[in-house]
Amino acid sequence: MAGKRFLSIAICFMLLSGLAAGATWYVPDDFPSIQDAINASSDSDTIIVRQGVYVENIDFLGKAVTLESEMGPDLTTIDGNQAGAVATFNSGEGADSVITGFTLTNGKRSFGGGVYCYHASPTITRNVVTGNKASVIGGGVYCENDTATVSYNVISDNISDDRGGGVGLKSHSATLLLSNTIKENRAGYCGGGLTCDFYSTPEIKGNTFLQNHTDAFGGAILADMSSPVLDSNLFHENFADHSGGAVYGHESDISFYNNVFAENQTYYYGGALLLDGSSTSTLTGNTITSNTADFVYGGGLCLWDGAAAQITNTVFWKNDAPYGPEIALELRTMPVSLSIDFSDVDGGQSSLYVDPGCLYSWGSNMIDADPLFVDPDSRDFHLTIDSPCRGAGDPAAGSLLDVDFEGDPRMVQNLTSIGADEFYYHLYFTGDTVPGGSVDAKVVGSPSTPAFLLMGSGLLDSPWTTPYGLYYLQWPVQLSLLGTIPATGVLVYPGTIPVSWASGSEVPFQALTSGKLTNLFVLTVE
Repeated sequence: MAGKRFLSIAICFMLLSGLAAGATWYVPDDFPSIQDAINASSDSDTIIVRQGVYVENIDFLGKAVTLESEMGPDLTTIDGNQAGAVATFNSGEGADSVITGFTLTNGKRSFGGGVYCYHASPTITRNVVTGNKASVIGGGVYCENDTATVSYNVISDNISDDRGGGVGLKSHSATLLLSNTIKENRAGYCGGGLTCDFYSTPEIKGNTFLQNHTDAFGGAILADMSSPVLDSNLFHENFADHSGGAVYGHESDISFYNNVFAENQTYYYGGALLLDGSSTSTLTGNTITSNTADFVYGGGLCLWDGAAAQITNTVFWKNDAPYGPEIALELRTMPVSLSIDFSDVDGGQSSLYVDPGCLYSWGSNMIDADPLFVDPDSRDFHLTIDSPCRGAGDPAAGSLLDVDFEGDPRMVQNLTSIGADEFYYHLYFTGDTVPGGSVDAKVVGSPSTPAFLLMGSGLLDSPWTTPYGLYYLQWPVQLSLLGTIPATGVLVYPGTIPVSWASGSEVPFQALTSGKLTNLFVLTVE
């Protein structure tokens, strides 16, 4: 009898353990629609959606479930049919409420056409959010009073009639926006790519903002009464019809670390950045180049109405405007102030426009010299070994940031550089990463040393520690000698993406040069 009782208890324990692990459901195998599956699911369940187009508007209903596609966003679409947000989180969902691997499209709502997140903090990752619309804010994604994680998504071609064409963050939002591509979104008033307002404190890290557009202020980002941290983002070819080609900060304390601003444009004020209101922004370790304010002030940066900026370790190069091609300080109703040191400014103090009554401090460690980027015409703003910016930054700022825009150490031989890049052994690719596309493999290292390229068949579960650095690649590994690092410190090796590599595939690489293994670079085929 005791043995039977023990056996019954063991069986119950195993059943309960299975429930705790969560069940796995398939759509349309187990349920005809995604919403039916959510309705029937319990916390810790996983819902896997087969490829196809699902016309529905889903609501997570507060459940800690993982909703994922079987075949990825190219083959699995949730179409909102303009009947509301495509996906809704407004019942206190947390990080264990996950949506991943879908194309979310054709949603329409006042707030958040693609994804609506209110007082919830889900995980939104590796989706394509495209072709959605909001009449007020957040055409693609909307988050309010949250700590959501929005990562590794493509957020493109969304529209807001007012603010935040791609993303809208509102009212104490502390969203983490990590490694997303936010491109070709449009806002009728402010923040073509993203808007954060009303005391929001998002961390915006490692994203690409490309060709977003607003009819007024902030081609890529509007920050209004907020304190965002912008770290290691690329802003390229964003456009504002009025002012702030890339970023417009209004009464906001913005921290800019390790960002690249290139070829952004506006008609009037601040080709890259326009900051106004009684706030202080910090810019450390940024590269601001080839931005334009067509008609008036500040090709790189314009300060208005009581704004103050503290700038270190930042490059301003080849920006353009009729008044203050690099930086403009405009009085309007209140004086502004600028403190800048350990930076490279094209034309020096002659490139500034300063209204009477405005104040600026020009440090003793400023330089005016070509930063010698690797290939600015191809958007490659890495430093060559002879760059005057190399090792010329403020070491205190270098130790504050720890790493540069791509994760390389900021302190090299107790020195740090001016700009977003730290000259350090590194592997990266540029070019057209489509099957059959032309790419360049680029290896940074010491001149006259050989460079080998390693292509792995996959990634190790965790990297190995070796005498040459961390090693990431699964065997078998293909090893190729690329050549010898030239005097510039950057070896460029042209190649072609094999036509057999499928779109969406990820291929891991490392290089070995200067006696060291470089970073891991995972090439994603577009």
